[in-house]
Amino acid sequence: MAMLRYFPQEGSPVFFAVHKPVMTIGRALGNDVHIPDRSVKEHHAQIVFNGRDFQLEELDRIADIAINGKKKRRARLVDGDRLTLGTAQLGFSMYSELPAAAPPGEGDGSHSELAGLRKLFQRRSTSCSRPSSTMSSRSPAPHAASSCWWMPPRGKGPRRAFARLGT
Repeated sequence: MAMLRYFPQEGSPVFFAVHKPVMTIGRALGNDVHIPDRSVKEHHAQIVFNGRDFQLEELDRIADIAINGKKKRRARLVDGDRLTLGTAQLGFSMYSELPAAAPPGEGDGSHSELAGLRKLFQRRSTSCSRPSSTMSSRSPAPHAASSCWWMPPRGKGPRRAFARLGT
């Protein structure tokens, strides 16, 4: 599971697991990653997982973002990247750096890390699924309430396809 590590001015680093497709970073308490630094904007940036890569994007136009010392507005994250938001220092890792607590009877904890990755991929794949051919013509299409951008072609929605099959 991907991790963010925040290095505060005082104290030990703080770890955050990147466990959602979109994680916000900022000074406001409502963010997934709360950075209590005055140089960080309330909603500074977000990390987006698109099913393959992790992407860092700015949320506030005047927010300062540097990745490995270079100013960026958007960039693909790779293992070992050093992020600077304002003056706050963060590190990005593709792999869990903390020893995962294994459930009783499990081995080395790698099971929980794999389970976290499966959960992340499963959320991504289920949020953008096409309507299945086994749906009844009276049930709503699954994409109608989801955040997926897929829409059926004009005039070829699920009801018309079912009408041709005789159901």
